Amino acid sequence: MARRVVTVPALFVATAALLVLSPVLALVAGALDLARRARGAPTVRLLAFASAYLAYESAGVLAAAWLWVTRPWHPGRWHERNHRLQRWWTAGLVRAAGPVLGLRLEVEQQGPPSPGPLVVASRHVSVVDSLLPAHLLGVQAGMRLRYVLTSGLQLDPCLDIVGHRLPNHFLDRRSTDRDRERAALEHLATGLGPGEAVVIFPEGGLFSPARRDRAVARLAERGSPRLATARSLRNVLPPRPAGTLALLRAAPDADVAVVAHRGFEPLASLRRLWRALPLTEPVRLRVVHHPRATVPDDDDGRVRWLDDQWTAMDRWLSGGSPAGLAFVRPGGDAEQGG
Repeated sequence: MARRVVTVPALFVATAALLVLSPVLALVAGALDLARRARGAPTVRLLAFASAYLAYESAGVLAAAWLWVTRPWHPGRWHERNHRLQRWWTAGLVRAAGPVLGLRLEVEQQGPPSPGPLVVASRHVSVVDSLLPAHLLGVQAGMRLRYVLTSGLQLDPCLDIVGHRLPNHFLDRRSTDRDRERAALEHLATGLGPGEAVVIFPEGGLFSPARRDRAVARLAERGSPRLATARSLRNVLPPRPAGTLALLRAAPDADVAVVAHRGFEPLASLRRLWRALPLTEPVRLRVVHHPRATVPDDDDGRVRWLDDQWTAMDRWLSGGSPAGLAFVRPGGDAEQGG
């Protein structure tokens, strides 16, 4: 509550200020683009998306308040109504990003999609790419999602309020009580059923070359047998397996989907996004579905399997084309990219 006393009023003040000042800000943004001779009006686009984001945030918080007020009349539909609000919020932001930012998604599916239960392990290079599983599986496939999120996202009022109403876990990376965090993840995946998925970002943070080097250095200090594999990675962080292992243990019947994507790199920061707008290349996603029978049963085997998936993902990102990519499955067989 102490956090929301600050973040919710700040959201409404920022939304109102942007609404009042939007004519002036639009003129300033347009003048800046003209002075820079920037094609595609990137500053105007960034301002427009900020307006859309604040509008959806404010509407989402107001809708969440309405759901709370009317909860006594709809007690049995509480979770479903919040899932619908989550899907509406996600769909609105992705829809706005199309014409405003130039975002286009090209999705390739490998293997038959699972009806759930499903554990989703996704690449992480931008805060925005956390919307991808929610868009693909929640909005388009209608699945109910559970998320492993970083605690910093609680500063987003809509994610904070609705995220705590649904079965999600905000992971505290600074916590020294790792057993407690693992137990929370196992609890999150317990009871996962048909039509449900739990999403995790095994890299544990946004990719950057400096962060990759620090991750490799930590593995070297521990004398980890994973060091050689980690040193070979160029475009992804070596996955932190503990969270994924906890989810797999708690959901023994869940299939696994590995989500790779290429094209979100310009969205890693506002500065890079400002320089890249409008996006001219589509964001390419490759979702590889793994039946549970193809995933090793023991933790050591699962760690090697997860490293194999990220190594294959790294090769795809380095190659510039999915042609020739092999997503390695247990037993040494491989599935060629299209």
